[in-house]
Amino acid sequence: MLVGVVVWRNLGPGHWVNYIATFTFVAGYAVARTGIWAEAAGDAEPDNPSDWRDSWLWGAAERTVNWFGSFMIISVLGAKLVDHIENFPRT
Repeated sequence: MLVGVVVWRNLGPGHWVNYIATFTFVAGYAVARTGIWAEAAGDAEPDNPSDWRDSWLWGAAERTVNWFGSFMIISVLGAKLVDHIENFPRT
């Protein structure tokens, strides 16, 4: 829905709504990976399953922050690099 709002309102790629959409996508993937897939694949902590069930949401939150932070750093550095390459004087 957020992507639809961005298209409908003709907002640029640097608008805050795009970052919210990206964050919710990353959070959803982290929850699916940490909470659902780990249990289904048997990757959950085998020593004490009750501890894993109590802490999977914190693990998903940590992954979300790490992945979104990495995405932001890569996006900013990549954009700066592209700007630098485009503005590099040709000899």
